[in-house]
Amino acid sequence: MTYEVMIADSPSTAKVRDPWTVAVLSVLTLGLYSLFWWYSINREMRDLGHARAADGLGERPEMAALAFSGLSVFTLYVALVWTIVTTTRRVRRAQRLSGQTASLNGWISAGLWIFTLGIGGLVYTQHELWTAHGTASSTVTAGEPGPTLHIEDPVEWPVEHPALWDPTTRRAYRKRYGKPPGA
Repeated sequence: MTYEVMIADSPSTAKVRDPWTVAVLSVLTLGLYSLFWWYSINREMRDLGHARAADGLGERPEMAALAFSGLSVFTLYVALVWTIVTTTRRVRRAQRLSGQTASLNGWISAGLWIFTLGIGGLVYTQHELWTAHGTASSTVTAGEPGPTLHIEDPVEWPVEHPALWDPTTRRAYRKRYGKPPGA
């Protein structure tokens, strides 16, 4: 039950994933899917931050994924704990930014990460990220822009849009409309 939605006021998309599918795929792939998932949710929150010109949603999802990986053993797992804490804060910030109450509870999240060996933390974080809230709110269909993307003609897309110069957003725009303006 995975589908893409438009991030409001942006040409970028986010994936709404079934929380239990994230957990099952993470277990079946011995954690490899969870690393991909961690990068993806941090990238989606970064794109939301760029679209809304808001700080506090992260800038380097690859660093979050690196800290989430097995390489965190070299930092005595401090990097792993830190990326979980900061990503939890980003999810709460994304919830507030979308006009919702920040319902992701840090203490519940910490308990789930610790007492379920991470699986409960994956499920809870994914559930709270996009499925429980309307941060990214419209289904993408057959290359048509979703209703939250107010500019329908690529010629009308403003060159000075701050998200335009982000490589991920540029790829999403190119995929949807072709060559970005000013490129």
